[in-house]
Amino acid sequence: MLNLTQDYPLGIQERLNNRAVEELTRGRFSDAYAWAREAIRKDPELAGAYLTLGVVYRNLHHPELADVALRRVTDREPDNTMALSNRALVLRDLGRHAEADALTQRLARLDPHPPFSYFHQGLAALRERRLEAALALLTKEVDRAPFQHEFQFWLAITYLELHEPHRAAEHLIHAMEASTTRKDRAL
Repeated sequence: MLNLTQDYPLGIQERLNNRAVEELTRGRFSDAYAWAREAIRKDPELAGAYLTLGVVYRNLHHPELADVALRRVTDREPDNTMALSNRALVLRDLGRHAEADALTQRLARLDPHPPFSYFHQGLAALRERRLEAALALLTKEVDRAPFQHEFQFWLAITYLELHEPHRAAEHLIHAMEASTTRKDRAL
């Protein structure tokens, strides 16, 4: 049971939104909704909470509401790539393909290397045994998202392949610390 009735100190709204994201990644959409709404109640200007709310609404199959929440972010932060990419998905869900295509083209101009692009290229290089290229690409992705456990894990594997066990252990520890499920930690 969520306890959202207590008074929170200043700055808690970001932690509330982080909790919403955690619940979202676990597939607990109702809880994610409650945490995101509380973050917005505490700070109606917190763009990240509207972004989270938009993703929650999309997962709950309410694309119209998702669009309203995401548009609030893109209206205020027109270069917010996370909001733009999620909004493009919602517009496709709504059958508004021309608008979605326009946002996708805008995203490509804003961010020619979207999230996971270095990761996917790094995994391909690792499979092809181009270890130095894999190391460079995976390091770039970890630099962009250091708390993504999967990036840390594969960087550790790359270091193992390069016979650098101390560096591998360092990244495995980061991967374990960033994992959100027991299954991921066990891996």
